[in-house]
Amino acid sequence: MTVTAPDETILACVNVSRFFGGVRAVDQCSLTVQRGSITGLIGPNGAGKSTLLATIGGAISPSAGTILFEGRDITRVPVHVRADRGLIRTFQLGSEFPRLTVLENMMVACQEDPGETLLGSVFRRRRVSAGKAPERVRGESQRRPEAVARAGPCGDDQAASAAA
Repeated sequence: MTVTAPDETILACVNVSRFFGGVRAVDQCSLTVQRGSITGLIGPNGAGKSTLLATIGGAISPSAGTILFEGRDITRVPVHVRADRGLIRTFQLGSEFPRLTVLENMMVACQEDPGETLLGSVFRRRRVSAGKAPERVRGESQRRPEAVARAGPCGDDQAASAAA
């Protein structure tokens, strides 16, 4: 199913729910994210924020609802296909390599899931070329080729963690 969303909407969740037995972790959540915006998702512990993000990223399937990315229904699309389309979930862990550029950090993250191991990250990175990085990552590095993922608040480490 393809739904035409306004050009400025890059991500939309429509009545997304996720149930675990009788527990409603996410219950009819609807939201839109505009292209180029910085959007926050806040709530108390147990409110379903991580579950919603896992659902958007494709790690778990929603029990109900629709997820649209760039106007296309990705509700049942596998994680690797979402990544190929430019939707990549990262985690709020400060594991970027501060001396690498944003592109190089994303190339490490875009591997065949090397995990959180140093050896996996270092050795797999050598087999990656910029031509294999998702289009969005290549585009960002072309706009800011000098960008380096610096450690610290509000540095480019945030850009390295945001892949969409």
